[in-house]
Amino acid sequence: MGAMGHTEEQLRAMFREWIEDADDTAARHPEWRVKVHTHSRDAVARTGYCEPKERHPDAPASVRTLNAVIWIYRDDQNTPGPAMRELVALAHEFGHALSHMRGKQTPNYKAAVMKYDAKLAAASGTHLEADAAALASQPMTEAEQDLVRDEECRAWDYGREELEGRGLTDFRKFDEWRAEAMAIYERNFERFSSAT
Repeated sequence: MGAMGHTEEQLRAMFREWIEDADDTAARHPEWRVKVHTHSRDAVARTGYCEPKERHPDAPASVRTLNAVIWIYRDDQNTPGPAMRELVALAHEFGHALSHMRGKQTPNYKAAVMKYDAKLAAASGTHLEADAAALASQPMTEAEQDLVRDEECRAWDYGREELEGRGLTDFRKFDEWRAEAMAIYERNFERFSSAT
Protein backbone atom coordinates (compact mmCIF):
# COMPACT_ATOMS: atom_id res chain seq x y z
CA MET A 1 0.00 0.00 0.00
CA GLY A 2 1.12 3.52 -0.75
CA ALA A 3 0.21 6.80 0.84
CA MET A 4 -3.14 7.05 2.60
CA GLY A 5 -3.67 3.28 2.46
CA HIS A 6 -4.02 3.37 -1.34
CA THR A 7 -1.71 2.09 -4.05
CA GLU A 8 -0.03 4.51 -6.45
CA GLU A 9 -2.35 3.15 -9.13
CA GLN A 10 -5.47 3.87 -7.03
CA LEU A 11 -4.27 7.40 -6.26
CA ARG A 12 -3.51 8.01 -9.94
CA ALA A 13 -7.04 6.80 -10.83
CA MET A 14 -8.57 9.20 -8.27
CA PHE A 15 -6.56 12.07 -9.77
CA ARG A 16 -7.62 11.19 -13.35
CA GLU A 17 -11.23 10.76 -12.30
CA TRP A 18 -11.26 14.16 -10.59
CA ILE A 19 -9.85 15.82 -13.72
CA GLU A 20 -11.94 13.96 -16.29
CA ASP A 21 -15.27 13.81 -14.49
CA ALA A 22 -16.62 17.36 -14.44
CA ASP A 23 -20.02 15.91 -13.56
CA ASP A 24 -18.65 14.70 -10.23
CA THR A 25 -17.94 18.31 -9.27
CA ALA A 26 -21.39 19.26 -10.56
CA ALA A 27 -23.02 16.51 -8.50
CA ARG A 28 -21.40 17.82 -5.31
CA HIS A 29 -21.75 21.48 -6.26
CA PRO A 30 -24.43 21.78 -9.00
CA GLU A 31 -23.99 25.50 -9.60
CA TRP A 32 -20.20 25.35 -10.04
CA ARG A 33 -17.96 24.33 -12.87
CA VAL A 34 -14.18 23.85 -12.69
CA LYS A 35 -11.72 22.83 -15.42
CA VAL A 36 -8.41 21.15 -14.53
CA HIS A 37 -5.34 21.06 -16.78
CA THR A 38 -1.80 19.79 -16.38
CA HIS A 39 1.08 21.96 -17.52
CA SER A 40 4.88 22.02 -17.44
CA ARG A 41 6.25 23.61 -14.27
CA ASP A 42 6.73 27.39 -14.36
CA ALA A 43 9.74 29.41 -13.23
CA VAL A 44 8.24 29.83 -9.76
CA ALA A 45 8.20 26.01 -9.37
CA ARG A 46 4.61 25.77 -8.16
CA THR A 47 2.81 22.44 -7.87
CA GLY A 48 -0.52 24.01 -8.79
CA TYR A 49 -2.41 27.20 -9.42
CA CYS A 50 -6.11 28.17 -9.33
CA GLU A 51 -7.36 30.91 -11.64
CA PRO A 52 -10.80 32.07 -10.45
CA LYS A 53 -13.28 33.23 -13.08
CA GLU A 54 -16.01 35.78 -12.44
CA ARG A 55 -19.54 34.95 -13.57
CA HIS A 56 -20.65 37.26 -16.36
CA PRO A 57 -23.39 39.52 -14.94
CA ASP A 58 -25.67 38.84 -17.95
CA ALA A 59 -25.41 35.05 -17.76
CA PRO A 60 -28.79 33.44 -17.07
CA ALA A 61 -29.01 31.68 -13.72
CA SER A 62 -29.82 28.41 -15.52
CA VAL A 63 -26.47 28.43 -17.34
CA ARG A 64 -23.50 26.87 -15.56
CA THR A 65 -20.50 29.05 -16.23
CA LEU A 66 -16.83 28.32 -15.71
CA ASN A 67 -15.92 29.33 -12.15
CA ALA A 68 -12.23 28.41 -12.06
CA VAL A 69 -9.38 26.89 -14.01
CA ILE A 70 -6.90 24.79 -12.06
CA TRP A 71 -3.39 24.10 -13.32
CA ILE A 72 -1.40 21.17 -11.93
CA TYR A 73 2.26 21.60 -12.78
CA ARG A 74 4.61 18.77 -13.69
CA ASP A 75 8.27 18.62 -14.65
CA ASP A 76 6.97 17.41 -18.02
CA GLN A 77 3.34 18.14 -18.86
CA ASN A 78 2.79 14.65 -20.30
CA THR A 79 4.55 12.71 -17.53
CA PRO A 80 2.63 12.37 -14.27
CA GLY A 81 4.47 13.09 -11.05
CA PRO A 82 3.96 11.13 -7.82
CA ALA A 83 0.23 10.41 -7.56
CA MET A 84 -0.15 11.48 -3.94
CA ARG A 85 1.63 14.79 -4.58
CA GLU A 86 -0.59 15.57 -7.57
CA LEU A 87 -3.75 14.55 -5.72
CA VAL A 88 -2.90 16.81 -2.77
CA ALA A 89 -2.01 19.68 -5.14
CA LEU A 90 -5.35 19.23 -6.90
CA ALA A 91 -7.23 19.15 -3.58
CA HIS A 92 -5.52 22.36 -2.40
CA GLU A 93 -6.14 24.22 -5.66
CA PHE A 94 -9.74 22.97 -5.70
CA GLY A 95 -9.97 24.41 -2.19
CA HIS A 96 -9.05 27.81 -3.65
CA ALA A 97 -11.76 27.34 -6.30
CA LEU A 98 -14.32 26.55 -3.58
CA SER A 99 -13.21 29.59 -1.59
CA HIS A 100 -13.77 31.75 -4.66
CA MET A 101 -17.13 30.19 -5.45
CA ARG A 102 -18.27 30.60 -1.83
CA GLY A 103 -17.42 34.30 -1.93
CA LYS A 104 -14.54 34.12 0.58
CA GLN A 105 -11.96 35.81 -1.67
CA THR A 106 -12.50 39.52 -0.98
CA PRO A 107 -11.17 42.36 -3.14
CA ASN A 108 -8.60 43.08 -0.39
CA TYR A 109 -7.43 39.44 -0.54
CA LYS A 110 -7.19 39.61 -4.34
CA ALA A 111 -5.04 42.75 -4.11
CA ALA A 112 -2.83 41.14 -1.46
CA VAL A 113 -2.29 37.94 -3.44
CA MET A 114 -1.50 39.95 -6.58
CA LYS A 115 1.24 41.68 -4.62
CA TYR A 116 2.48 38.36 -3.18
CA ASP A 117 2.57 36.76 -6.65
CA ALA A 118 4.40 39.78 -8.12
CA LYS A 119 7.00 39.64 -5.35
CA LEU A 120 7.37 35.87 -5.82
CA ALA A 121 7.83 36.26 -9.58
CA ALA A 122 10.36 39.06 -9.08
CA ALA A 123 12.30 36.94 -6.59
CA SER A 124 12.48 34.11 -9.16
CA GLY A 125 13.88 36.47 -11.80
CA THR A 126 10.75 36.51 -13.96
CA HIS A 127 10.36 39.61 -16.15
CA LEU A 128 7.46 41.71 -14.85
CA GLU A 129 5.24 44.22 -16.63
CA ALA A 130 5.31 47.73 -15.16
CA ASP A 131 2.20 47.27 -12.96
CA ALA A 132 3.49 44.02 -11.47
CA ALA A 133 6.97 45.48 -10.99
CA ALA A 134 5.44 48.40 -9.08
CA LEU A 135 3.55 45.95 -6.84
CA ALA A 136 6.68 43.87 -6.32
CA SER A 137 8.56 46.96 -5.10
CA GLN A 138 6.11 47.53 -2.23
CA PRO A 139 6.41 45.75 1.12
CA MET A 140 3.60 43.41 2.19
CA THR A 141 1.77 44.70 5.23
CA GLU A 142 0.79 42.43 8.11
CA ALA A 143 -2.85 42.81 7.09
CA GLU A 144 -2.02 41.66 3.53
CA GLN A 145 -0.05 38.73 4.90
CA ASP A 146 -3.01 37.76 7.10
CA LEU A 147 -5.36 37.82 4.11
CA VAL A 148 -3.09 35.53 2.08
CA ARG A 149 -2.40 33.25 5.05
CA ASP A 150 -6.12 32.93 5.85
CA GLU A 151 -6.95 32.03 2.24
CA GLU A 152 -4.19 29.42 2.12
CA CYS A 153 -5.47 27.81 5.32
CA ARG A 154 -9.03 27.89 3.99
CA ALA A 155 -7.95 26.23 0.72
CA TRP A 156 -6.16 23.49 2.65
CA ASP A 157 -9.25 22.95 4.83
CA TYR A 158 -11.64 22.81 1.87
CA GLY A 159 -9.26 20.52 -0.03
CA ARG A 160 -9.11 18.13 2.91
CA GLU A 161 -12.92 18.03 3.06
CA GLU A 162 -13.03 17.14 -0.64
CA LEU A 163 -10.50 14.32 -0.17
CA GLU A 164 -12.45 13.01 2.80
CA GLY A 165 -15.55 13.00 0.58
CA ARG A 166 -13.63 10.89 -1.92
CA GLY A 167 -12.87 8.26 0.71
CA LEU A 168 -9.36 9.12 1.86
CA THR A 169 -8.75 8.68 5.57
CA ASP A 170 -5.00 8.89 6.22
CA PHE A 171 -3.86 12.48 5.94
CA ARG A 172 -0.26 12.24 7.16
CA LYS A 173 1.26 13.28 3.81
CA PHE A 174 -1.42 15.92 3.30
CA ASP A 175 -0.68 17.41 6.74
CA GLU A 176 3.08 17.24 6.15
CA TRP A 177 2.82 19.06 2.81
CA ARG A 178 0.39 21.60 4.25
CA ALA A 179 2.91 22.41 7.01
CA GLU A 180 5.72 22.68 4.44
CA ALA A 181 3.68 24.98 2.19
CA MET A 182 2.65 27.23 5.07
CA ALA A 183 6.28 27.41 6.24
CA ILE A 184 7.26 28.60 2.75
CA TYR A 185 4.61 31.31 2.94
CA GLU A 186 5.94 32.42 6.33
CA ARG A 187 9.51 32.60 5.01
CA ASN A 188 8.30 34.59 2.00
CA PHE A 189 6.27 36.94 4.22
CA GLU A 190 9.44 37.65 6.18
CA ARG A 191 11.33 38.42 2.95
CA PHE A 192 8.43 40.38 1.43
CA SER A 193 7.73 42.59 4.45
CA SER A 194 10.35 45.02 3.18
CA ALA A 195 10.55 46.71 -0.23
CA THR A 196 12.59 44.95 -2.94
